[in-house]
Amino acid sequence: MKSTVFVFLIALMNSVVWGAGFDENYEVRYGDFDSDGLQDDLYVRQKPKIVILHGEIATPIVIPPDVDEFVLTQDANGDMNVQSSLSSSQRSMALQWPEASIEIVLSDFNIDGVIDILLKGVGNVITGAFDQIVFASSQPNAPPMVVTTVDDDFRQFYEEINSWMANPNYFEDNAPTITQPVTINDTLYRPEYCASSAWVSENGPLDNLASVSTVVGDTLEDVENTFSAFLAACSSTGRDVIHYDFVSVEYQIPSGGKDYSVFHPSSMVFTDLLNNILNVEGIWELIVGSVDATIVIDVLEEILGTEVFGGVIKSGGILDAEADEEVNLDTIAEFRGVVLSVALEETSEHVTTGTGDWRLLTAGEKLLAKQNGITINNVDKVRVYNRGIRAIGIPATSNDVASIKGAYLYRPRSQLIF
Repeated sequence: MKSTVFVFLIALMNSVVWGAGFDENYEVRYGDFDSDGLQDDLYVRQKPKIVILHGEIATPIVIPPDVDEFVLTQDANGDMNVQSSLSSSQRSMALQWPEASIEIVLSDFNIDGVIDILLKGVGNVITGAFDQIVFASSQPNAPPMVVTTVDDDFRQFYEEINSWMANPNYFEDNAPTITQPVTINDTLYRPEYCASSAWVSENGPLDNLASVSTVVGDTLEDVENTFSAFLAACSSTGRDVIHYDFVSVEYQIPSGGKDYSVFHPSSMVFTDLLNNILNVEGIWELIVGSVDATIVIDVLEEILGTEVFGGVIKSGGILDAEADEEVNLDTIAEFRGVVLSVALEETSEHVTTGTGDWRLLTAGEKLLAKQNGITINNVDKVRVYNRGIRAIGIPATSNDVASIKGAYLYRPRSQLIF
């Protein structure tokens, strides 16, 4: 039954035409748009599509592109920014630039039914630059609004998620074993603040608040128990709005323990949540408004830097592409779970090809360690990467906002008291 349902959903998913957005007719040129003396800006446009209306006089008509032309300018930090609404002189200048040896990969990276592009091989043209994902607007003939850098952090997340999808024991199998007790300072995507709906309506979103200080525990289990206790306290005091974010943590790993801090801070919580939304058929279900599905989307939006699924998982509704293909509303939660699975796998394949952010030890490094009297446990699995509180003092009433560190606001928009 499981395989039958899965195959049916895959067939249904493949029938949906995610057609709006970019297509294979776009080109990339490079030059100096911002007059900083560097050839580090990219001009992206659709090559003109022309149809001929035949009659007594043949009339050529240019079909407007789904995504309007734009320029990506690189700032001093190496980040790319979208420049649109080009003047005729700017357009004429950019058309004189040479074509860039950059591969354009089409995919719906943020799963909103609109095709985006991955500019792959940007470093071939701009020294030291990362690849870029450009997200198409849901509005036709509009320029993109968001561009996200495919840096080592981005690649690591998708590589680890894809590895976990292939091997559910991936994290346990690949976490290094500690031979000496060590203190770990890490960040985890966990609940940070909670407040009542009334408080949020009066004072604004919880993500406007400052980050809490480090959550400390003797072990990782102690830290996780702190977060669990915090969620329970939020529930018991009527604070139904939970804000998740990256929270600094500190804990000890004893000798013989596993060091999971080598993984991306969002990977393990993301996979835990995916396990939580698994139904009896073994398919992920993205149920609108459910806590686990909402946090799954939160994590992806943090990684991608833009809205995912067009906001429908959080707020309800259906995507235009789903409506066009009359996706069965009775199975839409499963359908979206399958779409998510395929999107994660495809994005991983697109962004992790080539050099990644980690590698295994070379034969020479293993020999060098041995020559220096260093014994490395699980030497063939070791990777080389390039790159507290016990009690929760939440007030009994829900008039104020509470944080994981027990801090709360005494009055609207005041300073946090720790």
